[in-house]
Amino acid sequence: MTSKTLWDGGAQWTGKSSVARLLAAQYQLTLYDYDFHDSRGHSRRAQEEPERFPHFAAFLRLDDEQRWVMSSPGQMAAWAQNIFDERFEMVQEDLRAMPGPILAEGWGLRPRHIARTTDDRHTAAFLVPSPEFFQHQLATLPRANTLH
Repeated sequence: MTSKTLWDGGAQWTGKSSVARLLAAQYQLTLYDYDFHDSRGHSRRAQEEPERFPHFAAFLRLDDEQRWVMSSPGQMAAWAQNIFDERFEMVQEDLRAMPGPILAEGWGLRPRHIARTTDDRHTAAFLVPSPEFFQHQLATLPRANTLH
């Protein structure tokens, strides 16, 4: 997987998906859309295989009050770290099933996970928006309008 995967990560609303679609088309790369795979399969996989993904499965069993009201910030941070670890295992499984070369993009692709997959730092880019671009995204993206 490491020899055939390029990584595009970073903050939300930085243009990762747009950049990845353009690069994948230009260089005939298979595009792995983290958001698509995560929203359509990772939760289900955690529920079906709780022994493999215990943190994610336990989190999914909580109701909203248990998750967001009764939990401390420290608990939430620990959940996030553990769940991202388990989600990245799922990403690696997804990628092994795809033809290469692959461009994997998404906000859930964390530098600490990707660093374990390759020694070549030239295979990953992490986008960070300028303050002006971030304000533009907030003003123009329909899903961002709910934050105002």
